[in-house]
Amino acid sequence: MEPSPSGYRSGFIAVMGRPNVGKSTLLNALLGTKVAAVSPWPQTTRKQQMGILTLDDAQIIFVDTPGVHNPHHRLGERMNEEAASVLQECDLCLLVVDVSEAPNEEDQLIADLLVDLKRPIQTVMALNKSDLVDGEELEKNRKAFESLFTQIVM
Repeated sequence: MEPSPSGYRSGFIAVMGRPNVGKSTLLNALLGTKVAAVSPWPQTTRKQQMGILTLDDAQIIFVDTPGVHNPHHRLGERMNEEAASVLQECDLCLLVVDVSEAPNEEDQLIADLLVDLKRPIQTVMALNKSDLVDGEELEKNRKAFESLFTQIVM
């Protein structure tokens, strides 16, 4: 985010991850209000949704995206395209992962998507659902995600 002459900053953050990792829940928590639908069922978010956080000296526009997954039909393909298109316009990617499980092939899809971007984007990884596993498994999964996204996360 570049400061304006007045020192005010603004920028777009893409909230990415596979289905049901907590992207919408995190967005609602960061904004302090419910802007994104939250459900235990995958693919609740079908189109990008924006939420704006206004601070004294900055404005952050969060873009919640559909979960990237292995599509089984045209709707699933379109949802993945929707998620990928957001990355072309954002200043930062907030990658949300479910650390209670080891990375799976959907996480690999996201890693490939981020590596193949025409315009590299700074990425920060948020480890979610850490309360669902014990310390040993948590550390094993954290290292596996770190290894998968090592070339992307900054």
